[in-house]
Amino acid sequence: MDATTLLKAQNRSGGRTMKNREKYAEDIKNYRGVGFCEKFIKPIVFKQDNCIGMGCEQCHMLCSLWLDEEAEEAEAVEAAEQVDWSKVAVDTPILVKSTPNEKWIKRYFAYYEEDSVYAFDGGKTSWSANNNIFGWTYAKLAESEAE
Repeated sequence: MDATTLLKAQNRSGGRTMKNREKYAEDIKNYRGVGFCEKFIKPIVFKQDNCIGMGCEQCHMLCSLWLDEEAEEAEAVEAAEQVDWSKVAVDTPILVKSTPNEKWIKRYFAYYEEDSVYAFDGGKTSWSANNNIFGWTYAKLAESEAE
């Protein structure tokens, strides 16, 4: 869920604590394609990249319980620290990741468009990337976290 979606979800909740079912409703409803377990269930629900030794029926039961738990607040804090990406200079060091549970990856800012941050591939800059640019779901300025 990007920061814009998260902020919209917080506004819909009226400031009260949200359940995971409310927070992730649009992501779940709008998911298209294969790999739902790998791209959503494992990293967001179980916060790891394997099935932790359970079958699909047990996983389904645990996911049903997870949906009724209160949503974590960590993403709300990150959304509050939102950057005005339209003012960030090309080649500014940033940190990016695709899912909330991945480690931050060092990249250089390329541009911002339609609520997505784009960065040059492989840690390259505009001078060396040969237009190899990728969009990221999560991004923040590198200076905002000392790594």
